[in-house]
Amino acid sequence: MAISLLNGESIKASFNNVKNRIKNVMLTSLKFWPIVHCITYWIIPSRHRVLWVNCVDLFVWIPILTLKARKNVDKEEYAVAKKKKENESNRLSAASTLSTSYSTESKDSDTSPAGIDDDIESGSGHEIHHLHVY
Repeated sequence: MAISLLNGESIKASFNNVKNRIKNVMLTSLKFWPIVHCITYWIIPSRHRVLWVNCVDLFVWIPILTLKARKNVDKEEYAVAKKKKENESNRLSAASTLSTSYSTESKDSDTSPAGIDDDIESGSGHEIHHLHVY
């Protein structure tokens, strides 16, 4: 919650963020740690228990938390990417419509629209288009 507040989110948004995420993390924790501690006290010798729990924490629990956090980010990124793709396709279809209407207008008349001069310079086999707006 403190990180959300430091990022400039409101208290209500920070509280909702914690409320939505903590439930899933707590359920995972309740499934994971009892098994680890059963192994710790039944199998691991007492002199290695601290090392065992620290290794499980570092190499298993932290990656689990990272994956859970990443899933939330992936969902948000997917929604943003989908919206961006829709906006881009709408922009492309609008540009295509504009291009189609411009090409039909230019076929009807021999001159380009007022204020636009389209020059073509040829050099070394490449054509360079200059678009001048007056």
